[in-house]
Amino acid sequence: MKILISTIIVIMAISLSFTQTTDNFDDGDFSSNPEWVGDIDNFIVNDKLMLQLNAPEAGNSLLSINHNFSDSVKWEIDFEMDFSPSSGNALSIILWQSTTEDRSYEIQIGETGSEDAIELVQMLDGAPTVLGRATDGAVSSSPDVHLVITKSSDDTWEVKADYNDGLGISSEIMMNWNTPDLSGNHLMTLSCTYTASRTDLFFFDNVFIGDLLPDITAPSLTSFSVESASNISLNFDEALEPSIAENLNNYSLNNNAEIAAVELSNTGTSISLMSSNPLSSEQEYTLTIDNIEDLEGNTIDNPIVITIQVAEPPSLGDLIINEILFDPYPTGEDYVELYNNSNKLLDLSGLMIRNADKSEEEMVLDGLRIAPKSYLALTEDKDALLELYTVIESEAIIEQDLPSFNNDDGNVSLVMAGPDEEILLDAFDYQDDYHFILIDDTEGVSLERIDQNSATNTPENWNSAASSAGFGTPGYQNSSFQSISDSEGFFNIEETTFSPNDDGDRDVLLISYSLDSPSYIANAQIYDAHGRKIKTLLNNELLSTSGTVKWDGTNDEDTLAKIGIYVIWFQVFNTNGDVSEFKKTVVLADFLN
Repeated sequence: MKILISTIIVIMAISLSFTQTTDNFDDGDFSSNPEWVGDIDNFIVNDKLMLQLNAPEAGNSLLSINHNFSDSVKWEIDFEMDFSPSSGNALSIILWQSTTEDRSYEIQIGETGSEDAIELVQMLDGAPTVLGRATDGAVSSSPDVHLVITKSSDDTWEVKADYNDGLGISSEIMMNWNTPDLSGNHLMTLSCTYTASRTDLFFFDNVFIGDLLPDITAPSLTSFSVESASNISLNFDEALEPSIAENLNNYSLNNNAEIAAVELSNTGTSISLMSSNPLSSEQEYTLTIDNIEDLEGNTIDNPIVITIQVAEPPSLGDLIINEILFDPYPTGEDYVELYNNSNKLLDLSGLMIRNADKSEEEMVLDGLRIAPKSYLALTEDKDALLELYTVIESEAIIEQDLPSFNNDDGNVSLVMAGPDEEILLDAFDYQDDYHFILIDDTEGVSLERIDQNSATNTPENWNSAASSAGFGTPGYQNSSFQSISDSEGFFNIEETTFSPNDDGDRDVLLISYSLDSPSYIANAQIYDAHGRKIKTLLNNELLSTSGTVKWDGTNDEDTLAKIGIYVIWFQVFNTNGDVSEFKKTVVLADFLN
């Protein structure tokens, strides 16, 4: 009981003595709660509720905040510089500025060249001393950084940075420096130096100054990535105890895979795991991480369990064109939907979307990946697409540049750049008359692939997106989707009832065929229940060895046939005198009012 009371007293003492200053600018103001002073006319809180430099001309602007510091302190701040820093366009975050002597401790960003890095600097009587330097080049181009800086009572300084590159926060600087007592009322200052073209391109948010409390929190996994088939990278929010982090027994993989080696980074926040054998791109693996602890001995309470999969470039047949909108609404943009028709996680780095008719192409975003049996829709205006069409998962919509597409007919191709030659993964020569014939205006209507395992460049494998689906299904299964099974003998109709009412449910009738040799000539006709021919589908046409023939429910006058029973007659013959015929009764149906 005495132990419990003592613990409570200690916690209360810590809580009562804790001081902090915070500002996330969500109140739209920086003149109170807390009050910033300095060149206040040169700063604003913008529409995104971020503090922004807004100076009238080139110069240097300062904005300061007062804080009652302790000797053990923590700072946090987010900053963005929408340009490449240099000596003439630089930022100093003056963490602590003495009120009794010419001394300060600063974070400085701004040097000319591609090696620009965050530096922790002591300024004493106007003379700088660089105490530590972070990763070279990390802030050389439009930096967008979350910083955490700590100074403990034993004069240990640490600078952590999250560069918003997907790798999470990492310890960038760790050093010990004989520092005077920081206690008392002092200033923290934002100092922006800028030329005439950079007067409004500095941004700040989520400012925090507070006492550095004892670390009682276990480390947390901030991000992970599969670097290769044999290398898994883990990133934590703080430095780990090396003897624990490098213990193989703390990591396990399922599916007969195992970890063979562990390497901890110099900062202590990143781990590289090497597997004993290459992991398969067609297999998901479960990685379990246990017993991890930080330098203070805080251990994770429960095992961390993550699912990983190796990504590899697409091969022929893996990635296909699944949908295209080439004649958008006036307020919209084209889109191309891709489908991963494999069981592999595909890395699309190096993939080009090409219009072969115009010799235009655009490279997809580097690092873009698509999961097995999943969809990605690429467009130049994601917001417009989200407004105009129903979208199930917004993450499946990727905003990026596309080549221009003609509104009547054209080409879209998927081309993979290789070290020696390009690989044509898929290509579709579309035409506007591939749309359902009874749709009067196809503006804003996408063309959907019917079967993902049938040939791309055939009209029979494409249909208009259903009106019930909003005339487009970007990022999810097509309204026209049907899976065409192998033919039974030469011919097969899997679904003998269809309803061409543009509701997305069996809108077309598909006749699949598989022949024993090439060079067959085909005739195909539709007869009504009274034996009258109403439609000629094929007239002495040369067939490939396998494929599909589509009936959209219209007659030879291009009007929709009546509801009822019809007979499909299919005949093939070759120059050797071989003849095969096929008859099948089908039903053209619709909802009755």
